[in-house]
Amino acid sequence: MVSVVGIKGAVKTVQACLQKGLAKHGDSFKIIESFEEPHTADAYIQTNLLKPKINNGWQGPMYRFIRDSGKPFLVNESASFRRHLGWTRLGWTSYKWTEGQFGNENSPPDRWNKFQKETGIQIKDWKSRGDKIIIMGQKEGDSSLLNLYKEYDSFYDWVEHIILEIQKHTDRPILLRPHPRNLSRGTKLSNKLQAKYPKLDISVSENTDSLADYLPNELNQCKADGLYQDLQSAHCVITYNSLSSIESICEGIPTYAFENGSMIWPIRQQGLENIENLNYEIDRTQWCNDIAYTQWTQKEHSRGESWEHLKPIIFGDNNA
Repeated sequence: MVSVVGIKGAVKTVQACLQKGLAKHGDSFKIIESFEEPHTADAYIQTNLLKPKINNGWQGPMYRFIRDSGKPFLVNESASFRRHLGWTRLGWTSYKWTEGQFGNENSPPDRWNKFQKETGIQIKDWKSRGDKIIIMGQKEGDSSLLNLYKEYDSFYDWVEHIILEIQKHTDRPILLRPHPRNLSRGTKLSNKLQAKYPKLDISVSENTDSLADYLPNELNQCKADGLYQDLQSAHCVITYNSLSSIESICEGIPTYAFENGSMIWPIRQQGLENIENLNYEIDRTQWCNDIAYTQWTQKEHSRGESWEHLKPIIFGDNNA
């Protein structure tokens, strides 16, 4: 029997579901008040172990305990895409593409077919629909940007760097699409760059709402899906590792990513020097199959399907 342990409140979105799911396989999922409480664990579970505020608040000791335990740990995070439908991402070690262990290499098409049937999502043909280069904003301080902060003081310092690199290869207009929780930063950067580089054709999107940026309990805050409005004028999309890149990929817009943890890493555009000669031949079939095995519904957690898939990665097929 495998014992998985988490701390109260840290994985509340999937806690009850995983307890049921692990029990179906003769394993246990236990929630404790704190890691000072006596317990036996073969593995731990935590929501987003990479948070930058690891040393602050009640979460700090919890993160450090898991990190230093030497035990394998599951990371629960919001879904890779269409998270407003209630899916969650679950993998060993990390929630990022090249760092997490999802058991999704060369996956069969069954889960993607199911996902398509349930959501109606379509993979559209590659096509540049307009002349704008859209740069997707991200939330300053988010854990997804930890690698970026090793080189840049802020996300928008990186954006300025990327814009200057783009300008070496094209004079297409640039549209900044700020993260809904950092709207003012995009405007400030645009004004700054226009002052420094008067010939730069840059603007800030006013279509700020997107379903992709909201959790299920926040959908009433989303007035319109502005992401898709902006994509109608896109030549290509530039991201660091934003999940909005998945939506642009599904819409058929050639998309760049600049961190290997990006969930579109295998099918990204490569080389800004090719921005006027984009690759419209990238096959997304296997990527669709693989990404479908990174996220699960609560019903699948409860039925033990996610655990049945993830358990052998660490504990082998014959563990009892």
